[in-house]
Amino acid sequence: MCVSKARLGSYITTLSKEEMKNIDIELSATLDLIDYYKQFERQLKDKDLYISKLKNQLTELKQITNTTTFENLRKKISEKL
Repeated sequence: MCVSKARLGSYITTLSKEEMKNIDIELSATLDLIDYYKQFERQLKDKDLYISKLKNQLTELKQITNTTTFENLRKKISEKL
């Protein structure tokens, strides 16, 4: 959205970060961008959860591979399956 400087006249001000954030939220709602941002937020949360699960699996695999013999490794893998 753009407003001509001529229409503003001499009304120029400075807004705080909080005020700008509120304006962004209201503009997003007006332009129906809220759903668009919420979709990205859900995708981000899903990816964070997936990464967390991968990290847990990696930790488990590291623990399994710290065994001293092949036979112990085989047993631990069998237990996990």
